[in-house]
Amino acid sequence: MVCTLVKTTDKRGGTSRSIDPHIPTFPTSVRLYNVHNHNIFVAEALRHKDVGVKAIETLTQLFEVGHSPTSALAVLKSDLLAEHGNKYVYVSANRAICPDLQFCYRLYQKLKKQEFGEQSGEAMLAALERQVESYNAACNDTCVKLKISSAGTPLVAICSPLMKQTHTLSNSGEMCFMDSSGNMDRENCRVFLLLTHTCAGGLPLGIVITQSEDEKTIVEGLELLKSLLKNDAFGGRGEAGPHVFLTDDSKAEKGAIAQVFPEAAQLLCIFHLLQAVWRWL
Repeated sequence: MVCTLVKTTDKRGGTSRSIDPHIPTFPTSVRLYNVHNHNIFVAEALRHKDVGVKAIETLTQLFEVGHSPTSALAVLKSDLLAEHGNKYVYVSANRAICPDLQFCYRLYQKLKKQEFGEQSGEAMLAALERQVESYNAACNDTCVKLKISSAGTPLVAICSPLMKQTHTLSNSGEMCFMDSSGNMDRENCRVFLLLTHTCAGGLPLGIVITQSEDEKTIVEGLELLKSLLKNDAFGGRGEAGPHVFLTDDSKAEKGAIAQVFPEAAQLLCIFHLLQAVWRWL
């Protein structure tokens, strides 16, 4: 592309549309001519081509089955190597067929935003509401609820059809284990998972997702989870909850459970106790 500078003394006219008072005059204007002043029929020019439709479709399909941008590009290159053999070195140099990693990341973020919406603000809440409605419609039941906590942050409670089925087991009325995990995403959400014991291992009873670990927020999350449960939850005990809660030595968790399930006894999880001792040692 050829670029030329042309002098102009026009103060507010010509090709300029700026009304910036700090620039009273526009000494030059730029004219662009779409004529290359270098050879474009060389191998080096191939890496500047636009990514082709076939490559975009292949990457999109790989993203849909769970690949990351890096792994999707690796699979694409592997397929090209199997298809073209010794000519792979020439094919891989063509950006239309084999895009660069930066393009894969941009495409991944674009598709992710289209499916899940923004990651913050009103747009994020609207997208989250659509996901909740879609999931409840697919389950033909109310399995997820969303609300704004008293702290002004999103609060999500989940009790999937599998979890509701687990609530019918007598084990769920005997003991419930509750623990939280963090660093799940950019918003540093906390995920509280409720489990019960079975001969097959721990089975889920519910999930509460918050952006805070304070007692009041956990109380609101557990109350929201209770609103999803039926009368036969916790092995038929319903809103009374299980006989025993097994938790970490978290003052906020224990205080929240005492408010929402006052009839339940609380025990300290031996795993967390040993973990805390090991850290101290």
